[in-house]
Amino acid sequence: MEQGRKANDMQSLLLPLFAFVFIGSCSGATLHGRATPANVTWGGCSSRGPPYECTTVKVPLDWQDESKGTIPLVVARLPASKTPKKGYMFYNPGGPGLPGTTFIQSTGSELQEQIGADWDVISWDPRGVGESGPSITMFDTDAAYLNFWNQLQGPGSYGTHGNLTVSSDAEFFKSQASKFDNMTITFNNLTLQQNGNSLKYVGTCAVVRDLVFLVDSIYGEGSDVNFWGISYGSAVGLYLTQMFPDRVGKVILDGVYDGEKHATVAPMKWLDQDYKSIEAALTKWTEACAAGSSS
Repeated sequence: MEQGRKANDMQSLLLPLFAFVFIGSCSGATLHGRATPANVTWGGCSSRGPPYECTTVKVPLDWQDESKGTIPLVVARLPASKTPKKGYMFYNPGGPGLPGTTFIQSTGSELQEQIGADWDVISWDPRGVGESGPSITMFDTDAAYLNFWNQLQGPGSYGTHGNLTVSSDAEFFKSQASKFDNMTITFNNLTLQQNGNSLKYVGTCAVVRDLVFLVDSIYGEGSDVNFWGISYGSAVGLYLTQMFPDRVGKVILDGVYDGEKHATVAPMKWLDQDYKSIEAALTKWTEACAAGSSS
């Protein structure tokens, strides 16, 4: 049902803030594990008609132990409309938790305008996201989802004190810090209870290994990996260059993550520092603009 789909989409977006599993180092098996490229057959997409096309590709659940079975990865692309075709570009729109198939089906034409009509633009729902496996979910029903997040709404809640430029709202927000911390801890515990055995399979290293497998399966084994990573997607790109330096084609990192921090520090420990650095950068940018306008 539609509400359930929206709930799952929201869970995917919020997951990185509280419970997304980051793999600090990639094991040799994840790095070098190989599987025979899949035979890919393209068909229609659920949200867009032709020329958009979609498919599902099965990959190992565990790149270290392929006997554990496979999971589906859903893929969407807008094929090049001009010949001869120059190439293909895989995208990851960020999150982590944003479904790439939705990204392509909603912005494919704009992306193709950027790089040229003679390029395929293509993306996938990374493992644990959207329609790809393994299934990661925190709430069994829409009612449970709404009951949890409604804590942020209503009289005396964050939703009624959201203007942080007003001193009283800012003070209220600070006073609720411990309550919000408890809420995030509860969310984290719920995530582990619901998905504990699956979370270890949805790290960045496995996502990169999936990306290389998709390139092998769709464009030919050993083909260059052309990749455009936005926000968290830049972390995927950074891992790609380190895990498969011999496969790197055209790689664009857009809104770059600190790769070392991403790999070694829990997100809740560096989010506040990121916001401070963003504020400092924005201040310098506005000062430079002001200085330039007066000269």
